[in-house]
Amino acid sequence: MAVSIAGSNYTIISGCESMSDGGTWTFNKGEIDGGVWKQNVNSLVGTLASIGTNDAYVTRSSGVWDLENKHLRMWFLTTVGSKLESDANGGIQIFVYNGSVTGYWKVSGSTTYPGGWINLVVDTARACDSGTKPADMTQITRVGMRMVLSGVAKNALNTWLDHVCVCDGLILYGDDGGGSFTFDNAYDLENTPATGGYGTLRKFGPVFFSTGDLTIGDSAGVNACDFADTSQVVAFEDRLVNSSLYALNIVGNGTGATSVVLGEETTGNQGVKGCSFLTQGTQDFSVDMIDTDVDTLGIYGCTFNNASTINLPTSAANKEVFGNQFIGCGVIDIDTCAFENNTIIEPDTYGIYIDTPLHRSKDLTFIMSGTSSGVHMATDDETDFDNFQFSGTDSGGPYDVYHSTAGDLTINNVGTPRSNGEFASEGAAGSTTFLTAISINITVQDKNTDPIQNAQVAVYKTSDRTEIMNDDTDIDGFITTIYSGGATGIEIRVRKASGGATKYRNFSTLGSTGSDDFNLLVTLVEDTINTATT
Repeated sequence: MAVSIAGSNYTIISGCESMSDGGTWTFNKGEIDGGVWKQNVNSLVGTLASIGTNDAYVTRSSGVWDLENKHLRMWFLTTVGSKLESDANGGIQIFVYNGSVTGYWKVSGSTTYPGGWINLVVDTARACDSGTKPADMTQITRVGMRMVLSGVAKNALNTWLDHVCVCDGLILYGDDGGGSFTFDNAYDLENTPATGGYGTLRKFGPVFFSTGDLTIGDSAGVNACDFADTSQVVAFEDRLVNSSLYALNIVGNGTGATSVVLGEETTGNQGVKGCSFLTQGTQDFSVDMIDTDVDTLGIYGCTFNNASTINLPTSAANKEVFGNQFIGCGVIDIDTCAFENNTIIEPDTYGIYIDTPLHRSKDLTFIMSGTSSGVHMATDDETDFDNFQFSGTDSGGPYDVYHSTAGDLTINNVGTPRSNGEFASEGAAGSTTFLTAISINITVQDKNTDPIQNAQVAVYKTSDRTEIMNDDTDIDGFITTIYSGGATGIEIRVRKASGGATKYRNFSTLGSTGSDDFNLLVTLVEDTINTATT
């Protein structure tokens, strides 16, 4: 099996293989160029030379194009970039026509045209910058590009167009000859005219730039996917795309095995050599990993910057998220996925979302500011926080916890070190109580300091006689339990009176729990009166 790529929500309008590809092209001195192209084997080349507007467009011979809420793309290259007007004055535009009105969209980045091929993209759902947007975008008969020049250019072939299409992004699956494939493998295919040309993924130096969504795995078919990569940077470009377009999706299917691993796992459920995901501008991107058909998911040592939402899968074998950083992100719905040793820094609203006491999160660091909260609790069931460390929170916000349900919630601060949850806000008529769990440790020995095994140890609250512990010591004479009921008086009882063995006098004492572990050493005295003799 080989690596495969496809365009998501892809429809070709014109492959620019001829002047009649997809319809009739109108392009000043337009002709086919078989030596310069981005997709398949040809492009269209023409002359744009006049001061002011210069247009090139394809008119459908019959029927219409449905461009309702689409991302319309085309490859563009010109040798007269120095003549381009600023973006404010028109620069480069993409337009559509329905037989009566024409709407024009400016193309982000035209002010600083970098030279060479660039993939232009517009979100047809947004309002046009000039002209009149067709009321029914499902009835488009013409698609084109307008270039506005500030001066006269040479009357020579100077502008190329290729692969006019609708496309949201890339779908990646397969493997690399029996092994895992990488972002570089996908980019190589995308940058090969015979297999790519969609234009949504490019690379400068060590950074991959995307102008669309990225989907790893085949959810529409039965193909397997084996993807693994380390130490890569993926940036979603600052373009005028739809605000909900940018996404990293990990999906699978019920037939082919799907494995996606980013970074490497190390001892102690940590991660190294992870990948970084970010946006160039102010636009967010979403992360969706909830597909239950994904067989293996490993996210290790990665960094996510400004993701709008992050959805993790339910608990399953080989699905884990360890040792990552989430910076300025929206809420992470952790579900019951193994989520450990992660750092959440200045979340937009909430750091993580918990709606079940069966969550598998532990060893988390929350660095807070603003008005956000570290954990959104949407459950009233008693829940453990296992080494959740909060900083920057206080009684006036930001809070450790936002509790959105109407019942009474108890959170046990446990772990090594113990969680330090303290401050909560309520979104409904409920309450939140933090209880710091401590260890009650009791060691039982004889007068020679030898451990006494199977000594029965019972601990009760003095206030209401609630039993906290009742069990036997181990081979080391030791017994322990976790208690999270807060400060309280306790009574400890110890007895060892097995028939036929050394007997000891019963022992009892009073004590109290606080914020520290309770430790007690008990020395039992032999009962010489009732000891059995042989």
